[in-house]
Amino acid sequence: MARSVHIEDDDDDGGGEEGEIDQAEKEEATQALRAEQAVLADRGAAIMCLMYLSASNGEPSDMVAQTLQLGIHLLSGGNKDIQK
Repeated sequence: MARSVHIEDDDDDGGGEEGEIDQAEKEEATQALRAEQAVLADRGAAIMCLMYLSASNGEPSDMVAQTLQLGIHLLSGGNKDIQK
């Protein structure tokens, strides 16, 4: 199962080299998330989520919960390509 990458904004006033490293790590994590989202989107994951949720007729189940988690992962970070 895919893991979601969450990026937190820190209000660190330390600055300096550590801040540059943290920023670089955040950018790398963001790029990795976008790449993972793009692969899933190319394989039809967003459409599959919508179709499965629609077919569930609003009945809660473990599969619906997992499908929602996948949808959240796809949209994480405001991915505009997925939102089209």
